Amino acid sequence: PTCADAHPFISTHFADCVPTFTPTNTPMRLIEAITEAVERLTPNHASAATAYFAAHWSVDSLLPKLSLPPRVTAPEPDVSVDYIIRVGGRPITTIARALNALATQSHHAIRPILVSYRPVEGLNDLIANVEDRFPSITHVDATHGTTRSHSLWTGLRAVTSPYFGILDDDDTLQPNHIAALLSAMANGGTDLAYSGAIRVMESKNSLGRSAYPGENRDLAFLEPFVPERIARNNFIVSNAWLARRRLLDTFLLEDPELTTGEDFLLLLEMLERTDFTPSWVPSAEFYWREDDQEGSRGNPLEWQENGTRTHHRLMFSQINREALKQQWSAHGVCWENNPKRFVPLIVRAGDSLEAIYARYPERTISATAEVIDRIKDGEGLAEGTELRISLDSSAT
Repeated sequence: PTCADAHPFISTHFADCVPTFTPTNTPMRLIEAITEAVERLTPNHASAATAYFAAHWSVDSLLPKLSLPPRVTAPEPDVSVDYIIRVGGRPITTIARALNALATQSHHAIRPILVSYRPVEGLNDLIANVEDRFPSITHVDATHGTTRSHSLWTGLRAVTSPYFGILDDDDTLQPNHIAALLSAMANGGTDLAYSGAIRVMESKNSLGRSAYPGENRDLAFLEPFVPERIARNNFIVSNAWLARRRLLDTFLLEDPELTTGEDFLLLLEMLERTDFTPSWVPSAEFYWREDDQEGSRGNPLEWQENGTRTHHRLMFSQINREALKQQWSAHGVCWENNPKRFVPLIVRAGDSLEAIYARYPERTISATAEVIDRIKDGEGLAEGTELRISLDSSAT
């Protein structure tokens, strides 16, 4: 730099090689201050500033000071990776953009799984146009579901590759994203890796919310792995992670029936099963719009209700089975040689016991004595009543 304002960083580190000036409130006085600073410049200032920066603040000088593990190449460069894209609420153009983000990855063995929760005009034509860019494309119909988690869990059950990830139909990835995550997983020895994320404001009216005036994107997250922070202030967006399929055990593949927060629950359940490795590459891009009605950020009551279900689901995780044996034995949960695991089931409006049994065949459904007495008295099931349903289809 030729000159700079008297910022503490400049004053501390470049005091001898960068003339400084004090910012003022009036434009003319500011011009005078800059002019005076420029007039103090000598031929030695630029070379001294360059030399100091190279010695203390360049990438080459900073990297040895960081405790980063050496980068390695993923052990299987052609390993297959499934990517779940839920579609049904946004135009075909954003779906095409998401598919293009996968098709242009430097790691080429990507297999999209498109899960339709509502019909999308032109989707079949789009699939036909891009199918030669992938080893395969799977299209799954999930239009019979009524919750956001239904479509996601339908996609999870369709995963067959050793690795999988999620990409919202309006988000994108930088070309090195998947390769960097595979490398991070191989290097870290974990079953999940995550990247940093860039927030993009796509609506013109939203530009003011960006970190830089006139710029529509900013660095949202680039964080170390601190498990305790994820539940309080999550820094891993849904399209930032890649995981091994072996995390999808029988318990996790049970649909939690959430209307919001389903991707966050999935992240927490995987956190119970493995540590995460950061790639230290901000390669995921997620889009925000003021006029987006598909998002689920705005209903506090809905978040509260789904948060309760998420809490119960995590409490019943098989990872915490010994703790649950003590906490829930008084609530009718059986813990024998082959424990029957139960999760809460919240009665919906218009639900009958017969309808619930039809929806969950070969499952044990239990309730408190009070609820059973109401059913015997012919009162039926009130909306919001909490039952318990076994996770094991073999339960009797």
